[in-house]
Amino acid sequence: MHARAMAACLPFVLAALAARGEGIQGERSRIATVGKRQIYLDEILGSRPHEEKPAKPTAGEIANLASMIRAEVIRQEILKRKIDPPDDKIEQEAAVLAQQQWESLGQSEEERRGITQGVQFKMKKLREGLLLWKEDEVKGNGFAREELAPLGITDSIWRYYTSKASDPQSLKQINRACSYDKEKLRQDCIPASRRILEMRELKRLVVGDVAVTGAEVGKLLILTQQTELLEVIVVADEMRVLRRLKKELRTKRSSLAHDKMYRIIRLSSSDLDVRATNPHRELVFLMAIHCPSLAPHSASDIFKIRSCNANRHAFLYVLSRTARKRGQGAEAEARAALRDAIAQFKRQSAFDVWLSRRMREKTTILDPRFREVEN
Repeated sequence: MHARAMAACLPFVLAALAARGEGIQGERSRIATVGKRQIYLDEILGSRPHEEKPAKPTAGEIANLASMIRAEVIRQEILKRKIDPPDDKIEQEAAVLAQQQWESLGQSEEERRGITQGVQFKMKKLREGLLLWKEDEVKGNGFAREELAPLGITDSIWRYYTSKASDPQSLKQINRACSYDKEKLRQDCIPASRRILEMRELKRLVVGDVAVTGAEVGKLLILTQQTELLEVIVVADEMRVLRRLKKELRTKRSSLAHDKMYRIIRLSSSDLDVRATNPHRELVFLMAIHCPSLAPHSASDIFKIRSCNANRHAFLYVLSRTARKRGQGAEAEARAALRDAIAQFKRQSAFDVWLSRRMREKTTILDPRFREVEN
């Protein structure tokens, strides 16, 4: 979503999230436990009517449950280790995060202020409409159609706010949004900053230091700065199958290229970087870490992959590589940045493996319809 649109709809997104957190009356159906925490069906149904019990949950609901389990395991681990970042560190992190978000709103201070002023205007009009609605619902609804709908305040958003018209907390949020500015943005970043610091410390305690070799950095440098086109086969299967295939490759180099079970990936220079937004980012790191060579017809070592099958492993097979001319630049600085990137990737990968194990250990699925989440 574009930064401007995100800023403009922020209050409504918060309202929608708040709406989902409302309690459900009557008997609740438990679907899982995470330690002592109970997770109920109504918590993950999203927009599906709460009285409807699905014969089979949607992929989104499975993902929602997995996300809740992950968050709860992390919360419990943070509490167990008594991780409590100092306030001054939280404030520093919040200032950095807020500045990043502020700068993402526009190219200049004037443009950014214009966006926040737009949010203020929209929320002031919403407040005006709600005050009118409390006096006369017909006039208030007419105001919403004529004045608020063109601003992006849809009928469903309007109904949500009118249902909360007498709620002091909702009114407080609206009044706050009417004067939303850079300082309030910084205040809103404080909870996120606390979570960032808690996660950073948890990863440090769980994973510790990670080793990065000069060879790994050198291969990542070749991939990201000296490669025009790369063709690689990703071979995933059980360990015993992969060992046999690697032995066969010593005598039949091209056998994998025509096997429909394995995936050939072609990466151009624009795909070979370590930006977080690059969909091939993980593959680039795996090539640098696990491939002894980037030469054609070379295979990586066998490594564990994330999969529903606990025995699932993979190796990479280089079909071809087209080099490109090396650019002029400070190679030492590039190597330092790439070393940090590999270290972060290794640390996150190790943390993900640990977290997956802890999620399996601490979670009991009570509803068989949701067994898929155990994978």
